[in-house]
Amino acid sequence: MEGIYPKTGYIDSNFRIFYLHEVSDKDFTYHYHDFHKILLFLNGNVGYRVEGRSYELRPLDIVLVKAGEIHRPVIHDAQPYERIILYLSPGFLLPDLQEGCDLNLIFSVAAETGSNLVSVHPVLRPALDRYICQLKEALVPHAYAAQLFQKTVTLSFLIWLNRTLKDGSLSYRNAAASNRLILQILEDINQNITADLSVDGLAQKYHLSRSYLMHLFKAQTGFTILNYITEKRLFLAKQYLKSGMGVTQTCFLCGFADYSGFYKAFRSRFGVPPKDAARLL
Repeated sequence: MEGIYPKTGYIDSNFRIFYLHEVSDKDFTYHYHDFHKILLFLNGNVGYRVEGRSYELRPLDIVLVKAGEIHRPVIHDAQPYERIILYLSPGFLLPDLQEGCDLNLIFSVAAETGSNLVSVHPVLRPALDRYICQLKEALVPHAYAAQLFQKTVTLSFLIWLNRTLKDGSLSYRNAAASNRLILQILEDINQNITADLSVDGLAQKYHLSRSYLMHLFKAQTGFTILNYITEKRLFLAKQYLKSGMGVTQTCFLCGFADYSGFYKAFRSRFGVPPKDAARLL
């Protein structure tokens, strides 16, 4: 259905590593994941769009996409698109699993700065090259202790990224293009996602016609306002349900008008009824 942007991909463990090197004319659609994504861009002519912001990638750029953020790459030409991708469950980065160390800092600062793109200081490029080699090596099939090695390399890289951030050698780059009005509306929606949101209410608040707002939002983000709001509410509902909150309380706390609509939307998106949310990663 037009305007519905799916949750895609899955991980059956706390992390996964992928190395992809391909020539593709695929037109990637907007989507989101239930897990964090770190993309190490190695080569190609590629842009990246995340939550209304557009970035143009340079070799060794690092793209950070938090769980629930709607995004897509934009392939500009037929050059090979080479990258390493880390998929990380949100819990994997928290202190409870990592000897008291919060490895989520790099994503937290990204949210504070409003940027999804980071680059390391040139003097640290050799160190980043070594991690790239290690991540590729970790994907050698049938190697001894392959899963353990992948976890070790992943954790080492995450620690290095957060240390580099603390040392001031990691810089967040501004988007190459973004519409300030749409960014303001996106922030408004996300800060008030549980409130009574509507297209008419937003149009009135920002002194825009309903049709113009809908057209501008779709043009700048790739999805409709109502579907964006629904996706964000469903993502929040999943977190509440997994934490043990009751189904009915979750439904209304997340801004859904009635339980029937919430049930249908949740089951359609996640494949299970709300009461079975604990089964989801």
